[in-house]
Amino acid sequence: TTYTPGPGDTGGTVTITWTTVDPDGPNGPCLPATDDATITVNPAPVVNAGSDVTICAGTPAQLNASVTSGTAPFTYSWSPSTGLSSANTSNPNANPAGTTTYSITVTDGNSCSDIDDVQVAVSAIATASVGGPYTVCSNSSVTVLATTNNNGTWTTSGSGTFGNVSNASTIYTPGPSDTGGPVTITWTTVDPDGPTGPCLPATDDGTVTVNPAPVIDAGADVTICAGSPAQLSASVSSGTPQFSYSWSPSAGLSSATVNNPDATPASTTTYTVTVTDGNSCVDTDDVQVAVNQAPIALAGGPYAVCGTNAVNINATTNGTGQWTSSGTGAFADASDPQTTYTPAAGEVGTVVLTWQTFDPDGTGPCFGADDTADLVITLPATAVPGGPYTICSSDVASIEVTTTPGGGTWSGGQGVF
Repeated sequence: TTYTPGPGDTGGTVTITWTTVDPDGPNGPCLPATDDATITVNPAPVVNAGSDVTICAGTPAQLNASVTSGTAPFTYSWSPSTGLSSANTSNPNANPAGTTTYSITVTDGNSCSDIDDVQVAVSAIATASVGGPYTVCSNSSVTVLATTNNNGTWTTSGSGTFGNVSNASTIYTPGPSDTGGPVTITWTTVDPDGPTGPCLPATDDGTVTVNPAPVIDAGADVTICAGSPAQLSASVSSGTPQFSYSWSPSAGLSSATVNNPDATPASTTTYTVTVTDGNSCVDTDDVQVAVNQAPIALAGGPYAVCGTNAVNINATTNGTGQWTSSGTGAFADASDPQTTYTPAAGEVGTVVLTWQTFDPDGTGPCFGADDTADLVITLPATAVPGGPYTICSSDVASIEVTTTPGGGTWSGGQGVF
């Protein structure tokens, strides 16, 4: 059988007795037999592995096993040994990769032993790694990225803003004071095990270089008279030389790649100029070139008329205007491009008729237009013969006529002139 010491046995010698029963009973001659033995009960060690602990991954914790009772010297054995600085001391450093329960066995000088357990829980360490460095133009935004294993937030040393401060991948838009120098942006990963755990938040920094963007002014809107060019003048402030220019649309421009092209569009056009600086930063601006139609004046002709008869005259125009004459005749309606002109009595020869189309845009860039046509006025023919004449059949009659113009022919009768 077995004997398990009792509380009072420890530290001394216990006598145990075996009694063999009387083989022939109480009435026989034989008697029971007894014999004694001793058991020395050594005090067993009592080991305490210590309280359970929680560490942040990669940060060791010291275990502290303590022994009460037992007989020195004591030996220690931890299992498993993975992650321990030593498996044979009472107080090794424990740095396991994951949560582990360690068992310690202590053996004393009398080869008595005891076992106890302790758990080392492992909290994941916070990680934070900001990419970059980043470069952005002051009038633009840049995507920034943090590599992390938990939630977190972005902060900046500048005046810019984040698209979402809680997103590890977000955009950063520079503020007014960011231009011209590097800005430090910081991602902070929150403490993964809370304020009472052993781990701490993690932070990492990155830099954003903010180049000043060019600011372009395409100039004031202009109005031209159709066919007359206007010079555009785009000016750049800020930015980094060299600057390149691109105008759109290019139709009607003397060049689409200079800052001051001549613009002669066929109709009102809005031009957009894009400037790109030496850091590939860009800006755009618009300018409108309004086109007023130029006046048209075609007097027609040449015209001809006899005497004081009215003659039809026709001007081609795209606006209002009036007729004038170098002569003394009269127009039926001087403001009508299709009207008549009646020469004055005695008006003869060539008269110059002028049609003037008025200025179509007042104070605008266009001017009036005029054109001339010749009107040839011919006097009507006249004939005032002399007579009557009386002659004998054998005579020759002298006859005369008053006529304008001086030339003409006689006819009539059967005689000969």
